[in-house]
Parts: sequence; structure tokens; C-alpha cells
Amino acid sequence: MPIYTVDGVEDGIARLLLREDESIIKHVQSKQLPRVNEGDIIEAVISDEGEVARFTKLEEQTKNAKAQAKELLEKIRKKNK
Repeated sequence: MPIYTVDGVEDGIARLLLREDESIIKHVQSKQLPRVNEGDIIEAVISDEGEVARFTKLEEQTKNAKAQAKELLEKIRKKNK
């Protein structure tokens, strides 16, 4: 199943970036992805019409990605002091 990052949710539409090629973007109605927030990583089967057949929120991958982003941000802040 393809893996996506939830790039944002706005006006009831979730924007998903394919993790292996973030130039590939899927837009789906956010109501099809309950309890999913910006920054979450999910596995999903999505039709060409934007219908989510099934999805799984990847808790551990999301946690690790957020920790890496936080660490990178801290390094940038320290460098700029």
C-alpha cells in the first residue's frame, strides 16, 4: 500500500504527499480520513477519483518523523544564534 504524509487539511480537503515522490499529490475529502492530522503518515489505497478505499495511520513512523523534524529545527536554531 502506498505511504503518504498528510501535508495539510484545509476547507475539508486533505492534501497527501506520496512519501517516495513528494511531487505526487493526492487530494481527498478529510472526512474520509477520520482522526488524521497534518504531519501524520498513513498507508492508503486511493482511487484516481480521490476515494479512499482503506487507510492505516502509521503511529510509529509519524512519531519518528516528527522527532526528526524537531531535531533538525533545533540544530538550525542553534546554528543561527
